[in-house]
Amino acid sequence: STQSTWVSEFDEGSFDVVTTMNVLSHVSRPVGFYSAVARLVAPGGCIWMSTGNAADVPVEDAPGRFDLPDHLIFAGKAHIYTIFHRIGFNITHYEEFKHFWHNYRPLKPGRFRAIYVRACKPKK
Repeated sequence: STQSTWVSEFDEGSFDVVTTMNVLSHVSRPVGFYSAVARLVAPGGCIWMSTGNAADVPVEDAPGRFDLPDHLIFAGKAHIYTIFHRIGFNITHYEEFKHFWHNYRPLKPGRFRAIYVRACKPKK
């Protein structure tokens, strides 16, 4: 797929850490995307990712419109755990914040949070 073509440019296990900050909502096939990213991670290495928890927010508590044209999916805690379980990674850190890493401005009041995750590939 075009989502993972770039991965072929690197050898398997080339990196100890790969980050995907605010990427999840922009890919149409998250398990396929993270499977491709996982190929790049060395045994014992980790993927750090961030996203919003839009799937966990009731409509009446949403901070605004979520139907942005470049957002293809909305995830929540259960989705993230499922994605990393399917690719064989263990979540070693999961945390929610009231701000995103890039601006530190508080999000609007409500349940919407920024999610930060570290998921690691088991050592062989």
